[in-house]
Amino acid sequence: MVGGWRAWAPPADGGLIWPAWRLMKVLVGFLICYFRYMSTRERLFYLRATKGELLTAVHLIEADRCTHEFDAG
Repeated sequence: MVGGWRAWAPPADGGLIWPAWRLMKVLVGFLICYFRYMSTRERLFYLRATKGELLTAVHLIEADRCTHEFDAG
């Protein structure tokens, strides 16, 4: 992935793919702010592994890396 997440281009056909593309960009953006030390490839791996569930992805990252910075209650 050259250029990081900012280099992603929106889907050419628009339609139903556009909202999903924007949502993925927002999810990766959150993970960029929360886990600054991770690569974009790692962030996408965790989002894909959890089928886009942000809270589950955060907990999985914390479990894999033995960190506990986020507590949802």
